[in-house]
Amino acid sequence: MEELFLNVLFGVLFISIFIVVFFFSYARIMEKNVIEIQTEQVVDYFFDDFVILLQNDQVKDLAKQMLSNLDSYTQDDDARIKAKNQEIINQSLMLISIFATILLLLIIFLFVKNCNKIDLQKMFLKNVALLLVVALTEFLFTTYIASKYISFDPNYIKYTLTDAMKEFAEET
Repeated sequence: MEELFLNVLFGVLFISIFIVVFFFSYARIMEKNVIEIQTEQVVDYFFDDFVILLQNDQVKDLAKQMLSNLDSYTQDDDARIKAKNQEIINQSLMLISIFATILLLLIIFLFVKNCNKIDLQKMFLKNVALLLVVALTEFLFTTYIASKYISFDPNYIKYTLTDAMKEFAEET
């Protein structure tokens, strides 16, 4: 029974570390690319409707003013987002380090307690093989399925913007 528990601890340790490393090294890049592509598609989808508004000189002047102010706002937002993301990475690394340390201590304790009964090398290699299968599956799924999933609904965004403009028009 302790061998099974030890085997599970190894699996949880390896897969937990893998998930954190995989997300911050590959999945977040894929996710960013997907969001950028889908954002461009959504903007292209409904931008033609708003070009009509820009034919009005007052609207065009207002849009130019908004765009000139937008640059300074986005720089502040970019810095804030970058700092927040770095904080999340640091917290994740700290938590996975604590979790891995606890698991390693449990593994060492169980191994020392049962060193004559357990083939640690065989158990380690089995879990490495399992990790490789999980890693390959996760990589293939992220690359070929998750990256193609469309999560942005252009109509929802269009109607949300339209509603916001209607509310603004009613307030002014």
